[in-house]
Amino acid sequence: FASSAPGGFAAGDVLPPPPPALASTGMEQGALAVAAMLGEAPPADGARGAAANFPCGMWTVPEASYYGLTLAKARERGLACDEGVARFEDCLRGRVFAPRGLLKLVFDVGSGTILGVHIVGDDAAEMIHYGMALVQQRATLAHVIQSVFVAVTYHELFKVAALDGNSKLEFGLQWRT
Repeated sequence: FASSAPGGFAAGDVLPPPPPALASTGMEQGALAVAAMLGEAPPADGARGAAANFPCGMWTVPEASYYGLTLAKARERGLACDEGVARFEDCLRGRVFAPRGLLKLVFDVGSGTILGVHIVGDDAAEMIHYGMALVQQRATLAHVIQSVFVAVTYHELFKVAALDGNSKLEFGLQWRT
């Protein structure tokens, strides 16, 4: 966060893209800038790591949020990956309250590790934190499939997307071990 001016640092909306310009992001960037001013090295990962570690939520209509890699970015990096998709109408809450929406899990086809989460629809900015945890913890599709989600919540969509992703794998993850 050092600027071109000696001893000057920047955070928040004055930074160029790609970091999302959000209040929560700006607060974290400010903490990183202060740490840099004091000569402290930022952690390699975690909540105060690189800007890529910030979740993004947009309170548009519909809401949109993301964390981690898109399918295109993962493939650009040479990763063998695919995505599992769930439509909001695939869960009861979505069918009743907001059937238009989409949740995607980008995953590594060799291990099933979740690399990115992308959500468009009601409460997308609320749900992205669970997706961020999945990516940061290097969770797999199998972890999500084995989880029990409270009905009637949009979080059930994570399991639907994981099952969709699993169906795209040769024999599914359960047969690989």
